[in-house]
Amino acid sequence: MSKAPLLYYKYRSVDEYGLRFISHNEAFYANHTLFNDPYELEFNVIVSERPDLDVKLDKIENIIPKIKNNIQGCFHKDIGFLSLSTLNNQILMWSHYSDSHAGICVGMSSLSLQKETLKAIKYSKNLYTVKCELDEKGEGIKVPIDNDEYLIGICNTKCDIWSYENEWRDVNRKSGGENPA
Repeated sequence: MSKAPLLYYKYRSVDEYGLRFISHNEAFYANHTLFNDPYELEFNVIVSERPDLDVKLDKIENIIPKIKNNIQGCFHKDIGFLSLSTLNNQILMWSHYSDSHAGICVGMSSLSLQKETLKAIKYSKNLYTVKCELDEKGEGIKVPIDNDEYLIGICNTKCDIWSYENEWRDVNRKSGGENPA
């Protein structure tokens, strides 16, 4: 688990949301349709085999897309994501998120962001994997719905090519402007 930094930074354009960030301490929680990474919130689903059961592989393969669709349904347009960095001098961040170097980078104290939902991004060569298992009779597949661990994992895993961002992310049930403290 990553230790929380002393400061977080938000790269912004000088627009309504960038100015509200400064003047009203209001962060914009973007919905996932605004992400620039086409693989954001993508994941794999695997089903653990049970050698004690005779289950046809095609039955499992037909259910996996349904499981993926159900999980993807959790990421509706109202969910918002606040992306922050531990760096204020990353040239690619200035290019991608600060209106091609014409924007701003605002620092925030970690004391003002003491939220359990703020997590360090895990960078990986592979997509996050949701691990499911066959039920005791081999008639259905159990998805780990008793906790949000896999949803948090999907939200906070990105391809390692983005590791230069040193991103921390807060996930909110509502997109739009909000005071993050």
